[in-house]
Amino acid sequence: VEFTIRHAGDFTELVARLEPGRRVYLDGPHGSFSLDMRTSGGLILIAGGVGLTPMMSMLRTLAHRRDDRPVLLLVGARTEQDLLFRDELRDLSARLRLVVIEVLSDPSPHWRGPVGRVDRELLDRLLPRQVHTGACELYLCGPPRMVQSLTLALDQLGVAPEHVHTEQFDMV
Repeated sequence: VEFTIRHAGDFTELVARLEPGRRVYLDGPHGSFSLDMRTSGGLILIAGGVGLTPMMSMLRTLAHRRDDRPVLLLVGARTEQDLLFRDELRDLSARLRLVVIEVLSDPSPHWRGPVGRVDRELLDRLLPRQVHTGACELYLCGPPRMVQSLTLALDQLGVAPEHVHTEQFDMV
């Protein structure tokens, strides 16, 4: 069992201080945010912040299965330091047909990648045209506001809702 926990207050400080061997109770997972629910010719994964965590599970599964479908991963973060799993994503890119595009909303002056938020304009510019034909399945995970706005943006861009799968996280 692996967790990616965003530092956000007292609870995350408590989790960081847990000693090995301490008994904890887990609940879940819940829902069906899984690659195995539908088949497709390609995958588009869109993540905000720690919403990258379930995408990493999917990518690890694809690599384990030696899946050869093309995968586009769009990752949004505030700063370069907020980008997670970068070394592992480089390794996975060598094992999969994976393209990773990182987008920063508050980049340093040396950043050369896309700047701003993952939004309708960026999706319109970066998504492959076959996304409109149903040849791709799209998976979104991030803060509720991001997931809601991107779901609407994809609908406005003509992506059929049955090809868009969402998961969101929020403070407990």
